[in-house]
Amino acid sequence: MKQLPPGQAARIFISYARSDGEDVAREVLRLTGEHNPPLAPWLDHEGLEGGEDWWRQAAAAIDGAEHLVLVLTPAALASENCEKEWSYARERGVQVSPVKGVARLDDAAMPRWMRAAHRFNLNIPEHRVRLLRGLEGPPSTRQVPFMAPLDDEGRFIERPAELGELIKLLLNSSGDPVAITAALRGAGGFGKTALAARLCRGDVIRDAFYDGILWTTLGEKPGDPVAALADLAKELTGESPGVTTLDAAKNALAKALDNRKCLLVIDDAWSRGDLEPFLHRGPHDQTARLVTTRDDRVLGESIRRVPVDAMRPSESGALLRRGLGDAAGLSARLDALAERLGHWPLLLELANGVLRNDTALGQSVEDALTDLENSLTLFGLTGALRSYDDEDRRRSADGTLNISMSRLSSDGERDRYRSLSIFAEDAEITLASAAALWKCHSIDAKNTCKRLYALSLLRDLDLGRGILRLHDVFRLILQEQLGEGRLAELNTALIEAWRTACGGEWANLKDACALQYLPAHLHQAGEARALNALLLDAGWMEAKLQGLGLQALLKDYGSFATEASSAATLVGQALTLSANALASHRHELPAQLLGRLTPEDAPGLGACLAAARRRLGAGRLELVRPSLTPPGPEVLRLEGHEVGVTCVAVLPDGRIVSGSYDRMLRVWDLASGAPPRRLEGHEKGVSCVAVLPDGRIVSGGEDRTLRVWDLASGAPPRRLEGHEGRVDCVAVLPDGRIVSGSYDRTLRVWDLASGAPPRRLDGHEGGVTCLAVLPDGRIVSGRYDRTLRVWDLASGAPPRRLEGHESGVNCLAVLPDGRIVSGSYDRTLRVWDLASGAPPRRLEGHEGGVTCVAVLPDGRIISGSGDCTLRVWDLASGAPPRRLGHEEGHEEGVTCLAVLPDGRIVSGSRDRTLRVWDLVSGVPPRRLEGHEEGVTCVAVLPDGRIVSGSDDRTLRVWDLAAGRRLSILHLDAGLAAVASLPPNRIVAFDNLGRLHLLRLIPDCK
Repeated sequence: MKQLPPGQAARIFISYARSDGEDVAREVLRLTGEHNPPLAPWLDHEGLEGGEDWWRQAAAAIDGAEHLVLVLTPAALASENCEKEWSYARERGVQVSPVKGVARLDDAAMPRWMRAAHRFNLNIPEHRVRLLRGLEGPPSTRQVPFMAPLDDEGRFIERPAELGELIKLLLNSSGDPVAITAALRGAGGFGKTALAARLCRGDVIRDAFYDGILWTTLGEKPGDPVAALADLAKELTGESPGVTTLDAAKNALAKALDNRKCLLVIDDAWSRGDLEPFLHRGPHDQTARLVTTRDDRVLGESIRRVPVDAMRPSESGALLRRGLGDAAGLSARLDALAERLGHWPLLLELANGVLRNDTALGQSVEDALTDLENSLTLFGLTGALRSYDDEDRRRSADGTLNISMSRLSSDGERDRYRSLSIFAEDAEITLASAAALWKCHSIDAKNTCKRLYALSLLRDLDLGRGILRLHDVFRLILQEQLGEGRLAELNTALIEAWRTACGGEWANLKDACALQYLPAHLHQAGEARALNALLLDAGWMEAKLQGLGLQALLKDYGSFATEASSAATLVGQALTLSANALASHRHELPAQLLGRLTPEDAPGLGACLAAARRRLGAGRLELVRPSLTPPGPEVLRLEGHEVGVTCVAVLPDGRIVSGSYDRMLRVWDLASGAPPRRLEGHEKGVSCVAVLPDGRIVSGGEDRTLRVWDLASGAPPRRLEGHEGRVDCVAVLPDGRIVSGSYDRTLRVWDLASGAPPRRLDGHEGGVTCLAVLPDGRIVSGRYDRTLRVWDLASGAPPRRLEGHESGVNCLAVLPDGRIVSGSYDRTLRVWDLASGAPPRRLEGHEGGVTCVAVLPDGRIISGSGDCTLRVWDLASGAPPRRLGHEEGHEEGVTCLAVLPDGRIVSGSRDRTLRVWDLVSGVPPRRLEGHEEGVTCVAVLPDGRIVSGSDDRTLRVWDLAAGRRLSILHLDAGLAAVASLPPNRIVAFDNLGRLHLLRLIPDCK
């Protein structure tokens, strides 16, 4: 087996059972290791190092892998270790490829996902080839998230009736999932969340919902729903969707869930409005949803309920007896205590914690029970709790909580516990933040938390992740005990502790709890100036974006930057406008701010932008002046169309109708925020839309038709035919008739009332397609109408018209002697001599439209075409053109060209790649990949690096010597043209007609 280069991570993890799968595992090891180049396999015999935990090493190897090869044998199917490996791999988005390790396997012993997966047989040559081909490339699988909270096996008391009823709702008789919405409904502290977590961790549910289990917690005051929805979508796809509106976030999650068998738990819903976005379904939704709520009014009529009320006496008794050892003879008293506590799980947990604490200190169970009974009486809890009564529950919780707190070792420990209530509802509090708040060592903080958890004063404690969480019932009680003044003091103390930990530079914050909640604690402490300074701290923005993602950062500006036109508000708006770029390219934050804001926009922005400029890394692109969409006019983004939006109109009632290349119109209600209504009927993209006086809608499309839509009746649209090309524009005349314009160069006037054939108006020419600048400053333009025009801007004279092409002109270049070269859809190039006025010279050879042309240093011409090739023309010799790219070139049409200083050529194509051609050596072209849509323009920088633009809205800088992309910058629209300006500047035009001036940040020497 070939050895991997030092430091190279293993791309392939081999999972197997040693007892019956080792021979096949070593065969996989041999096949992958001897592949050229090696496919970087990892096998425990080869990869394990001594002195370190097995699972930690295995998990690290899976984290770095792209593929897991699973050797399927009976022992592997029965192995907890193998199951742990393949389950973890699926959660991490690592592709699992099962390989048969024995001749026959029992399908019934396999998980459902594995039964549906293709299984490779290494005894079949075709299977070996297919396996290795799959392992060569990136994984094609999707992440399988498992987000259910930690389930403490030792603390959970089984409630089989509720669990059984839930399983019957979520699965059919065959055990397959049912895409319904069910709910656990009951008062706070009755165990809804614990039941949902136990359900998710059950083998039956995990097997049925094999595409993932998702979890989100709302609470009484939920955070930004856009962030929550986006986070769920990211769990499924591995990429943040970069959405900023509720509609877009709902659609992003629905799209991610389509065709997946998932279970989505929406925990602790308090209002229907908070819940509704998470119930939105896509057209192919197969996801079941489980809601937990205290209020039945939150749920719609169609949602099936499972009530979670007081525990049954047997369950209450089991909870009270947990961990107490021998409680013989005390059954009657324990049952009476359970009755006294209303069989409320929250109070039973506290009571059990007190009993376990006291018996651990040497008391007998009987004496501990007597002390607890007396304490309840002392706090006025003499009768049986009425669990249905909110006030009675509140009073009982307060008293029982105080009894539990009295078991803490000191007033200082009780103060520590109360101080945790300053954190947000349902917050995952890190042990580091708890230690900072308590001003103690991390070991001391951990020991305190263990004590609190032992007394059931904490809802969760996960020492592995280093987090703890309070129950919201206790949090409210503790806040009342502290009072507003003390809460403010504790917030200030926590802020100062965090400030000390990061050395006074918020950009150095690493603690996830601090990153998440610092703005909220500044607000609660009344530190308005410090909060505003934080929102203008470019370093902190980067730290939060890198640590927690885009939505967490945007939420702070939505919550705390509320003053109109303030610097912080403008920064928040700029970040929102940059969402699509920042969601996947977080390093662009400084460039995006500098591209949208100026120091003059608001007081305080100067320092913010200066700090952002200092954070630009070497090799990054910076806009010399802001030319991206600035904050201000844009207040809302509506996202939902699947491809480009082409047109928009406003209905009389204020709703908006939009058309798109996705063949649909959508009607948006800005007031309600409801999902858009879809209008389907066009057979190709919609290109234009208008509103008739009676409220009907008329649309035109690439299918050469117009459609008239009646939103009130919902009837199928009326179809108007006649145009011979796509309909590009439509308007309504004062008398109610419709006028439409088409690519067929005609206008048509339609009378809907009479239904008469449309009147035809001819005479239009095409639009401008390309420009070039002559040495004397004149400008040459090409048009779809087959002509070129020469414009003299100085004199203002009418343009000179050049005719000769038989189809639209696509591209222009100027020769050193001032002649012009033009390329056209007619598959030819023409050479024009403006001085002599002679007829143009015709160059023929391309088999598709000519799309781009450039001049080589020796005066030859190179052109690119829709026929996927390039041609090199020697005007002096008149020889036939040299053809490039017939076999090793682009896979789709060539769109742009540039010439490097050494004479090599760079071409861009609709196939999303660039190619570098060496005309002297004739070696196959070098391929540069990375753009996500067609490359539209390319230019060469003075140092030999190149910059390319694309319909994917990005500019990318490439280092040809290193063969890699150096930098990327997202703009607001696809790129139409790019050029280099000495010494290190770049000018680009986008498809919206805007000019962007940029510079490349130099390397630091």
